[in-house]
Amino acid sequence: MLVFVLLVFLLNLFFVDFLAVVCFDVMLTTQSYGNENSWSLGSCTSSQAYTSNSFFSQQCCVSPGDHTLTCKDSYGDGWHGGFIEIGGTRYCEDFTSGGEKTTIISIGEPLYVGYFILYKVYIISFNQFRIYQLTYFLCAITFRVFQ
Repeated sequence: MLVFVLLVFLLNLFFVDFLAVVCFDVMLTTQSYGNENSWSLGSCTSSQAYTSNSFFSQQCCVSPGDHTLTCKDSYGDGWHGGFIEIGGTRYCEDFTSGGEKTTIISIGEPLYVGYFILYKVYIISFNQFRIYQLTYFLCAITFRVFQ
């Protein structure tokens, strides 16, 4: 009579976050008094002093989801027809008065999340005094989370 015992140990639970950073160009077109213009979007901020009637481009990298774009004017009279363009869409083009205009914009794709579980399996045969070990990964869950 052979006797086998199967032991399964949960060694580790891995949480894997497939959250990618999305990088894109923020293009600023200035009109009159471009030196008064600045902006921020999530963790990105304008990185230079601007001049009038010019075009500027800066790369910005943020996590996917909704972010606040803030267009600022240091004098408080708007951007005089200037605007920011992201992904073919113009923002702050109607910023004609005041020191600041904010807009919520969505960046990127949904977040993918998964769980990976590592099991270690031992099979013990008491009749033959042998121990067999099997280790494997099992992908338990993968789902989408929209931010």
